[in-house]
Amino acid sequence: MRAAASRLSLRFPRERETLLLLLEACTERELQRAARELVAGDGREVASAVTDALDRASIPIETIHDGRTCRDDLSSALHLLVQRDEAPVTRALVRILQDQLGAHADRGGPLPAPPIARTLRETFALTGDEQSVLVALFAANELDDVNTLLHQQADRRALSALADVAGVSVAEYARLTAAGGRLERFGLITHGRGSRDSWNDVSLSAPVLFSFLSHTLDDLSGGIFAASREARLTPEDFPLSAVERAVIRGALSAGRSVLLAGSPGVGKTEFAYAVAAAMGRTVRSVETTSRHGSGFRERSSAQDRMSLARMASRLIDPERELLLIDEADAILQSAGGILGAIFGGSSFDKAELNAFLEELSVPTIWITNSVSMVPPSAMRRFAHVCRFSRPTRTGRERIIADRLGESGLPMEPHAARDIVRRYDLTPAAIDRLVCALESAPLREPAELSRFADAYLRAGSRGPLAAEYRPLPSAVSNYDASLCNASVPVTDLLHTVRTRAEAGRPTRLLFAGPPGGGKTQFALHLADELGREALVQRPSDLLSPFVGVAEQNIARMFAEAEATDALLILDEADALLADRAGAHRSWEVTQAAEFLQGVQSFGGTLIACTNRVEAIDPALRRPHSC
Repeated sequence: MRAAASRLSLRFPRERETLLLLLEACTERELQRAARELVAGDGREVASAVTDALDRASIPIETIHDGRTCRDDLSSALHLLVQRDEAPVTRALVRILQDQLGAHADRGGPLPAPPIARTLRETFALTGDEQSVLVALFAANELDDVNTLLHQQADRRALSALADVAGVSVAEYARLTAAGGRLERFGLITHGRGSRDSWNDVSLSAPVLFSFLSHTLDDLSGGIFAASREARLTPEDFPLSAVERAVIRGALSAGRSVLLAGSPGVGKTEFAYAVAAAMGRTVRSVETTSRHGSGFRERSSAQDRMSLARMASRLIDPERELLLIDEADAILQSAGGILGAIFGGSSFDKAELNAFLEELSVPTIWITNSVSMVPPSAMRRFAHVCRFSRPTRTGRERIIADRLGESGLPMEPHAARDIVRRYDLTPAAIDRLVCALESAPLREPAELSRFADAYLRAGSRGPLAAEYRPLPSAVSNYDASLCNASVPVTDLLHTVRTRAEAGRPTRLLFAGPPGGGKTQFALHLADELGREALVQRPSDLLSPFVGVAEQNIARMFAEAEATDALLILDEADALLADRAGAHRSWEVTQAAEFLQGVQSFGGTLIACTNRVEAIDPALRRPHSC
């Protein structure tokens, strides 16, 4: 305040508000010296005015000389002088108070910075000029006398004075406070009414202002980060290979960014918490709603979240914490040009996103539902991009068992195994199932099982059916010993299990007349292996549009490998037909896509057919039953 008063008094020496500002800035001893100088001054008019003001304030003249007058009394008397608004008195008092503050010696340079300003500078890697601008804005926003004095001036004069208070040129002040500048991108300043039409349209954001008042950064963190929680699972519970998990951990340990992309509800957020726990770090998740109260100007949610993410990246400890940017679609897709503008809100320059990703030097996990509209230039700046699938059957069973155990519900011993055997539930669907069971007015295990079954059947037909996908499974009373196969079923099961445990691919062709139990035995194998069965029929893959079937085939193999599912091709003769009978180009390409997929598939594949002679000879190899 003293430095601001000094500089503003030199620029506006004749303003009444300047004198009031000087009076507030001076200490009691400085006011006492100023009063003595006025009383002892040569000007009769000034001395008379001072004596009269002292009398009206009931201050004996002798108390001025021996320094026994308190600050409040002196301030009252000198304010009476200001109210007289006599030019000689005003000029004399301004000159004396300026001398007391050393105003003429303080004509430039940065304002004295309080400790919180230096903390902000270190946290956000600000320059000295940026720090001085923040201090000047604090003075203009919070110090009433400074604010009043500036409001009495024309915009041009007030802007010049504010730049002077900050110790920078007007051009530099304008650059540092411009829209899109570092101070605004970090959310440290805001523009009133969404623009900068006047000097007072630029102000400190509310959290920064309160940080100046409280001398801590706690107000900056408030509203930026969601409440933290403990991880419920381990990284091994999710459908990622050991290599991919190691790559993700390595990238995060190096302070890089990782992108997780996948359908809603498949456990991406839970995986982020699991990885952080495995690394001994705490997750700091950026709020998905705008509760920050930072006063960001009205603009797209993408820009708002970008500012929050920038600020959040500066407020975490990269050695002990991990930054999580959940629901990042708005940020990543809004930088995608016209499509981002249509589907992601309001588009912004992708160069801004690229620059942010490059300067982001803290371990960060970004989560999005789709990467289709994310600019390729942004994708390349992630250390790793992971396509996230639903949890594996083993992972789902553990999630359900853990949730049921936490709830204390008296479920039957194999409840979790029975549920995952019949339904492919997302983690979100599992949470809803446990919540429904907790609210059910039933406490007998058998009753709860029936209630769970009814709930899951209803969910599989409801609006969220994609999260309650029924799974094909062998009938409950299936007896594999009754199968009539060319290879003993016990030997076949042993072979499949051994190869699966060794990580070796297995390809089996089940041939026989309709109704012989081929598909049921394949489902039984999946149950015995504890694997999910991914059953694909011609109607699931073939399409009337050229090229779509090939895409569906490639997607099928990728999904089966990602979820470690046992892939079952029902009515395989319609999918793996002999290429010798192909007459159209798309028939050849479909067969070629299948052959290539089968050859590179690293899991267990079982093809079931009634017409083995129609299968392409390249697939009729020794692995037949």
